[in-house]
Amino acid sequence: MHSIKLGQYKDLQVKKVPPMTDDELAKATENAYNDALKNVEKFTREIKIGDIIMVKLDAKIGEETVADLCKEQMEYDVGNMSMLPEYSKAVGKKVGQTFEMHIPYSENCPVKAARGKTVDYTVTVLDVKFSTPTEVTEDMLKVMDPEAKTEEEIKEKLKFMIKNENEKSLFEANVLKVMEAIKEKSQVTIDGQE
Repeated sequence: MHSIKLGQYKDLQVKKVPPMTDDELAKATENAYNDALKNVEKFTREIKIGDIIMVKLDAKIGEETVADLCKEQMEYDVGNMSMLPEYSKAVGKKVGQTFEMHIPYSENCPVKAARGKTVDYTVTVLDVKFSTPTEVTEDMLKVMDPEAKTEEEIKEKLKFMIKNENEKSLFEANVLKVMEAIKEKSQVTIDGQE
């Protein structure tokens, strides 16, 4: 026959998980704001000379894909003098946008399929590291929160959300601690046949 003896559940001495301090909340809010701003910036700010971008290259000659010249990820410094001028066509683009390059290859190109031919590239911008500091614009703020008019309004909303999320996590963590404390002192006997 089964038996369950419940452990102590009244007057338990369980150390609570401490809530966030005001400083921790302020730091978490600032970090969340900066992360959101960087995400929005990538899709709203245009690429300029000096920015470092990550791109995907799709290479074709006519309708034929040239697999050896395709790249899933390639990083380069826009405007770098060691790159072909075609690569600077990224200027004015944003993350997620594409641009075309048409690059002629010589007869001694290591990729046999491209020798003496012009390869058409479709270049997709995957990511960007801007070389100049972020300038917060009204457009960026609208993308972050269409109802907010200032950075402070957005930060206050983020602070409220982080605080609520923290309180919910604290509650769940404290309930778990109580359950673990009860479980620790409980005894369960299961019938041998079971």
